[in-house]
Amino acid sequence: MCCLQFEETIPSADSQLLFIKMELCKSSLKHRLYDSKKSDHRSLDKSKKWFKHIAKGVKHIHDKDFIHRDLKPCNILFNKDRRLKIADMGTLIERKFGNDKVEILVNDDETIGTFVYKSPEQVSWDPKISSKSEVFTMGLIFVEMYVIIEKTEREQIFNSYRAGTQHDHFKDEPETATFVGKLTNKINDKRPSCSEILRDRFLR
Repeated sequence: MCCLQFEETIPSADSQLLFIKMELCKSSLKHRLYDSKKSDHRSLDKSKKWFKHIAKGVKHIHDKDFIHRDLKPCNILFNKDRRLKIADMGTLIERKFGNDKVEILVNDDETIGTFVYKSPEQVSWDPKISSKSEVFTMGLIFVEMYVIIEKTEREQIFNSYRAGTQHDHFKDEPETATFVGKLTNKINDKRPSCSEILRDRFLR
């Protein structure tokens, strides 16, 4: 996860300066997927490795009881050690829980986030969101990492997932299809948490 470090200095008694010190990340996942055509970026092992980095970052956000709301490849950056970092925290909202400590769906501002990566409940007539909504988004991102998708066909493919239909690009890979199916389940509370994703045998 992208970390911000705040340093406050006081040059004089009546003034303050705030500096934001950030890690330099020179490329994003979007760059790797669309600007770079290297075939090894699409291997299953590479996709799993990168996806685990993403899942750990999102888990950290969820563990702090926040929802990112705008996960997408251009907000996932590579640092100098080739680890993925999640950026753009300006869209965060708090997770909400009922009296039984179970997370509940909350109203979502449909103007926040990027439509093509949204879950079914976020694009409904009454937009809602929870941490499980981001799990759906993560499923779409995994598909995009592993399968060569042209930007022009991406929305059509992602719409099929939102409608509850898996695309046929995993028909010869049942384990991959099962994993993606868990994350992109049309029903919000049937999707796994990030903790469950990281324990999934598929990522081992």
